[in-house]
Amino acid sequence: VDHQSDNALLPLLPRDSGSVNTQPLSKSRTKNINMVTTSAANRVQTAIIGTGAIGLAVARALANSGRETLLLERSSAIGTGTSSRNSEVIHAGIYYSPPESYKARFCVQGKKLMYKFCNDHGVPYKNCGKILVATNPEQFEKDLPGIIDRASNNGVKDLKLLSAEDVKFLEPNVDSCGGIYSPSTGIVDSHAFMLAMLGDAENSGAVLAVNCPVEGGSISNGTDRGILLKAGGMELFL
Repeated sequence: VDHQSDNALLPLLPRDSGSVNTQPLSKSRTKNINMVTTSAANRVQTAIIGTGAIGLAVARALANSGRETLLLERSSAIGTGTSSRNSEVIHAGIYYSPPESYKARFCVQGKKLMYKFCNDHGVPYKNCGKILVATNPEQFEKDLPGIIDRASNNGVKDLKLLSAEDVKFLEPNVDSCGGIYSPSTGIVDSHAFMLAMLGDAENSGAVLAVNCPVEGGSISNGTDRGILLKAGGMELFL
């Protein structure tokens, strides 16, 4: 949620510059949130509802661009919803079609950006690769070449066709008729990834408010136009 504002972002929560908070708010910090509820609606420029991977990425980008950014999270910590319940795989971009689709383009580009971000921020990851196996001769002869062609059209040109012997060498416990090796597939620590994004956002001035569910909102069409949000007992005007 966003609205232009010339007012400085009210510092709803105290935070140490350059630090990343991984713990729920203490009682004293929770009190700081409650203290502002007695005043008039607090004006902010940008509010991000939810602090999963998407919300944190958006907040980081906006804060890094110089926008006042407030993150609103209903739970006591970031990334406790869908973003904490995934396979943590960095996908190569093999399957999506057509190649000009957003999924195909963003997956391939996002993979490169993910590895760079992890290297730059010390986020744990493994570029471990992945093997796709054929369980019968027809899959090996027809399906695997099609997968390689589709991946190549998407810009993923590092796949390698494996014989049954190649697969057995790499994975002795796997019986197959052959397979494909994808060297750019990996895995990442999603929680460390989210903490790194939060740290970047906070270093650029973003503020995190946990235990702060959004309860409703309305559009103001009066003299001072904008959006009024009710969150965690506060009124925020955007």
